[in-house]
Amino acid sequence: MTINGPGIIINGNAANGGCAYITGKMTITNATIKDCIASTDGGAFYVNNGTLIIENGELSNNSAGRYGGAIYKAGTNNTLTIQGNTKFHHNSAKNSGGAIYARTLNIKGNSQSDPVVIEYNKATNYDGADPTFTQNSNNAWVSGITGQGGGIYIPTSSTASEPFDTMKCDIEF
Repeated sequence: MTINGPGIIINGNAANGGCAYITGKMTITNATIKDCIASTDGGAFYVNNGTLIIENGELSNNSAGRYGGAIYKAGTNNTLTIQGNTKFHHNSAKNSGGAIYARTLNIKGNSQSDPVVIEYNKATNYDGADPTFTQNSNNAWVSGITGQGGGIYIPTSSTASEPFDTMKCDIEF
């Protein structure tokens, strides 16, 4: 599925993926995804055995009852790519990943004038370190407010010999 067009606003409410539960491929361009609610994971999107690509989008005021206020990406056999001029703000999760909860993640800012910005997101339950990035040569700004991964949370894995960490977060230079 492809969603492309200025002025498109998407919202919804579900247990997982308030806007969409993705098992195939979804590309979103020039759209606003806001006010989506998931009672469990992925306030706007839950990616499970699928691909989600977002470019020139805005994800705001989405919330999840547990993980991934805007996006929850299950496992590592999925693809999540956030491209230039995309903004995540004022999303929240009760546990971890105020904006994004993902084991792997690709962030690709196009230029200084078209960065990926992840800010003012909140994970409310767990106190702890927030993987906070500042602007880099890839033109991505990532920051959170509070909790485990106020902006982005990349969890450790109890089944992998090597824990998942920011090395799995591919912020291209």
